[in-house]
Amino acid sequence: MGYFKRIIKPVVCVLAISLLYFTNALAQFSFENSSVNTSKNGVKSVRLLNEVSTSAVLSQYGGNKNVKVEGSGFFQIKKFNDVWYLVDPDGYLFFTIGVNSVSLGGEMNLPEILWEIGANTLGCWSDETINEGEAHKMPYCPRWNFMASYKNSSQRTKNLFADGIIPVFDADYPEFCDNHAQQLSERKDDPHLLGHFSDNELPIYDNSTYGNLLDRFLAIPDKSDPNYLEAKNWITSRKGQNYSISDEDREQFHGFVTGTYYKITGEAIKKYDPNHLYLGSRLHGAAKRMPSIFIEAAKYVDMISINVYGTWTPSKEQMDMWSAGGKPFFVTEFYAKAEDSGLGNATGAGWLVPTQEDRARFFENFTLALIEHPGCVGYHYFRYIDNNDSNKGLLDENYQWWEPLKSSFYKVARDIYGLREFFTGKITGYNGYKSNNGLKIYSDQLSGKINVTQASPGDLSEIKIYSLSGVLLDCHSNITLPFSFNWPNCAPGLYIVKVDNNTNSISNKVVKN
Repeated sequence: MGYFKRIIKPVVCVLAISLLYFTNALAQFSFENSSVNTSKNGVKSVRLLNEVSTSAVLSQYGGNKNVKVEGSGFFQIKKFNDVWYLVDPDGYLFFTIGVNSVSLGGEMNLPEILWEIGANTLGCWSDETINEGEAHKMPYCPRWNFMASYKNSSQRTKNLFADGIIPVFDADYPEFCDNHAQQLSERKDDPHLLGHFSDNELPIYDNSTYGNLLDRFLAIPDKSDPNYLEAKNWITSRKGQNYSISDEDREQFHGFVTGTYYKITGEAIKKYDPNHLYLGSRLHGAAKRMPSIFIEAAKYVDMISINVYGTWTPSKEQMDMWSAGGKPFFVTEFYAKAEDSGLGNATGAGWLVPTQEDRARFFENFTLALIEHPGCVGYHYFRYIDNNDSNKGLLDENYQWWEPLKSSFYKVARDIYGLREFFTGKITGYNGYKSNNGLKIYSDQLSGKINVTQASPGDLSEIKIYSLSGVLLDCHSNITLPFSFNWPNCAPGLYIVKVDNNTNSISNKVVKN
């Protein structure tokens, strides 16, 4: 596929590219409703995407080549017409589609084979030496195990962690984080680094194994332990010395613990690598149902990362909560495993379904719900290859694709930006095009202006804006480039901007949102 249409020959008419994208963005994606009979959980409904014929036009990082804002040289986040996106280092809007635990082997051409099915990110647990080869490098996101390393610093912290307590209130934790984060500075200039995970699946929620989070902090036997003292001070400041713990107290304590962890850890990460995103700690389990966690986390992370199991279709209410703190989220683990794989499937939290076709249907239904939500900026599938005698991967242990899942992965991803615009109802605009003398017309959807630029300063005789039916709506004369101006008083839609100078005349179709 040549990374879909990433490489466009200069001789191709760029106006045709703009029109092609317009067709893609407004393509009438179609769907059908069906069902899957899971192996242990009854019948589940699914929404399936019908075949897609269009493909995304991609930047070198996998961003939307047709929509460009100001790039920083590193990945950023940006809310664009009330829809969250990442922005790649060159300034193109980006939706992260990753695969976890990618590893070399089986004479597979990595990361090229992942580009070919629509992936654009090496997810957590992946072998980063894949990017050392000659193939097109893929954005990646390392995990640094801050708390997972700190908890091994003493027998006391090991015991606390074994009881479901992260010792985040220890006086030594900030200094540990500062020392631990210094290794991040070696990568601070890498444009392919999407961002940093600080940990994976910390025990920061109520569950049947450890009990309620607040209760277990208050049950620490050593009453001089700083983690007990912080919990005791927190509840007495709310309720007084003769306190009675309510469900609301327990829920809010989740945010107190999580916010403290993200603040200390995030400050250390940003101190030694201010260029890259902080992706959080891959929340999991009951954490995904605790509103206070997301409110507090959003104060310190750039993106909320969540491993989602036990959810067949992410609901709007769930996803609203995950992005309620004013930061986007992405799902960093999910999968289903099939009985017809011939594997034992005894390990792993993913859904169990009868067939490979059912796995593919689960994948489509799950990812379509994510793409539809304006707070979501991507998903990472777990995992690349089957392991532990369980059918979790895109490939089996002999490096053979599970074809139904591969097909669905590509079908959803191949025109991901058009699909996202279709779902959200937000056309993100056009990058414009250049004539032979470097003249460029484009709509900056963030500022609400039309921009006309040229490789070198110059004069223009006239700029005109027409409706598609040919009605003149606005005209600017005798101007000097670069030139920016507001849209005329017209409804959102597609318009023609025509530029004339003494030697050249070009037109471009531009969207007003």
